[in-house]
Amino acid sequence: MENFEIYNVDGKLIAYGEANNLIEFIENNKNKLRKADLRYLDLTGIDLSGADLSHSNLQSANLSDAYLDEANFSHAMLANANLSNTVCYKTNFYYANLSNADMSYGVFTKGDFAYATLYKADLSNANFHGAYMYDSILSESNLTNADLSRANLCFANLNKAKLDRADLSSCLIDGIILNMAEIIDVTF
Repeated sequence: MENFEIYNVDGKLIAYGEANNLIEFIENNKNKLRKADLRYLDLTGIDLSGADLSHSNLQSANLSDAYLDEANFSHAMLANANLSNTVCYKTNFYYANLSNADMSYGVFTKGDFAYATLYKADLSNANFHGAYMYDSILSESNLTNADLSRANLCFANLNKAKLDRADLSSCLIDGIILNMAEIIDVTF
């Protein structure tokens, strides 16, 4: 057993205790993670389903292969994070910063990305079926082969985004910005 501590973004201790490893400790304390400072941690395969990570800092964290169903990442910092192959059903990313994040091959169905920043994010081969992406920033993102069917992309900024072979069938696209976007073999 090892001792672990988690601090919030203001430097206050929010969780402490013993566990066999960091993943187990964080999973056991997922109800105490609001505003947590988890920058640069390797959290590969972690189960944070239902966790409240709102206002947390997960910059450059590795969350690949994680289970994040119905977790709350609203206002969280996830810039440069690795969310590849992650499962995020109905996960809240409202106003989150996901700039330069790797979200390739992830499942983000029915997620809330309203007002989120996904600037230069890798969303290739990811599933955003039914996602709410109202007024989100997807400029220069890679959406190659992404499934955005039935997503709400109203007023989303996809300036210079790469949308090759993306599925935009049955999307809401009022006010969408597609200036200089690469649109090849897109399904509408």
